[in-house]
Amino acid sequence: AQLPSGLVPDIAPEYTVFSGGFRDSPEWGSAMALLPQFLLKYYQQYPDLALLYPNISAYVKYVASQTGP
Repeated sequence: AQLPSGLVPDIAPEYTVFSGGFRDSPEWGSAMALLPQFLLKYYQQYPDLALLYPNISAYVKYVASQTGP
């Protein structure tokens, strides 16, 4: 569901595109980055975090591009 821009939309699949803050609300995108940390903390394992790095990196770059100076 992650878009080429790095955005993780709030609805997947994104049948309806909402505008404004709803579409890029940080809950789902940040969950993609935080969930592996929680799994590692509670279960002491997580399979191949390197697979998630490109997606997490793209999301962080997207969020950074949305912030002001």
